[in-house]
Amino acid sequence: MGLLKKCLFFTQKCDRIYSWREIIYIEGEDNICRIYLADGRRLNSVRHLGHYRQMLKDNPRFFQVSKSLVINLNHLIRYHALEQVVELACGFKVDASRRGGSALMNYLKNGDQE
Repeated sequence: MGLLKKCLFFTQKCDRIYSWREIIYIEGEDNICRIYLADGRRLNSVRHLGHYRQMLKDNPRFFQVSKSLVINLNHLIRYHALEQVVELACGFKVDASRRGGSALMNYLKNGDQE
């Protein structure tokens, strides 16, 4: 219950709990992550993307579209397959990998049937 609804992010300034619903996507780069929120803010986390992937493994609303990006499906507007671009809420557009985009298309067409 608690982990799927809330998450503790360790940022450079402070530790704060945010609802998963607030997160549009998480972008990892080296050993840090940028967390993009629905209110337009961007948080920098000193945790790597693998940390968040592990926390999100049981949350079906988050989907990894590339090696460095995890999106919140609640904020998905559309996937442009030819360009491999994911359009998200608040005007965000991110690039999916070939494999991640294909997996996203399959998920959207068929649901989670793995």
